[in-house]
Amino acid sequence: MASANKPSQKQQAPQASGKETDGYALVLKGIKKNYQMGSSQVRALRGVDMKVKKGEYVAIMGPSGSGKSTLLHILGCLDSPSEGKYFLDGDDVASMSDDQLSMIRSERIGFVFQAFNLIPGMTALENVMIPLQIRGQQEEDSRKTAIHYLGIVGLGARANHTASELSGGERQRVALARAMANNPAFILADEPTGNLDSKTSVEVMSYIHRLWEDHKVTIVMVTHEPVVARYSQRIIRLRDGVVESEQRNKVFHDHDSARIDEKSIKLK
Repeated sequence: MASANKPSQKQQAPQASGKETDGYALVLKGIKKNYQMGSSQVRALRGVDMKVKKGEYVAIMGPSGSGKSTLLHILGCLDSPSEGKYFLDGDDVASMSDDQLSMIRSERIGFVFQAFNLIPGMTALENVMIPLQIRGQQEEDSRKTAIHYLGIVGLGARANHTASELSGGERQRVALARAMANNPAFILADEPTGNLDSKTSVEVMSYIHRLWEDHKVTIVMVTHEPVVARYSQRIIRLRDGVVESEQRNKVFHDHDSARIDEKSIKLK
């Protein structure tokens, strides 16, 4: 936690002009990332330009080596670009220090990981409460918030079960509740169905879609599965470190469907 007399990150962060970022949760301009591998330089990102509107649901796809993982790390403030600007809610996070980025990750980004990243011996309720208490929220308040979001993902009755007692789909729904609990600027989902079977994947994606529809949360999802990407409003495809294409989707609404295949979610 930042000390009481430390200026907020919002105050410290350089800001873009309103015209550049108004209405956008994320704006990337000319993002490049280079890595030194021995005597060779790897250009993982070669100038990515991307905008995500507030309340938009976007999927990022690309083959191995496209720069997808590197872009994920930059979007999640886990790494900084070599060149370019990254505005999160109008703040230029590309120029922030490690301490500032740590606070941004804690307060303004909700992460949903492929491997769930729950603490096995703690209950679903405790797993959702932990990040709230790290931010300084009192136990009673954090408990109420956690119960609220567990209820939203259909796990109110499982709140006192440990993570190790939950199925894979239930664990991912706990992770989703945890990501939402801090009221982040956006949700960053990294292969959210990567460890799930097809039926459970449908269930989890339906809950993510409901959260987007009901709470107007901004979602950026990285996936290699075309059917999963079709839940989003827009697919951004990367290749060789640049945006190769963008395509808008017919948003999927049939949450109660037990089966989804590529024919059931058609692109416009």
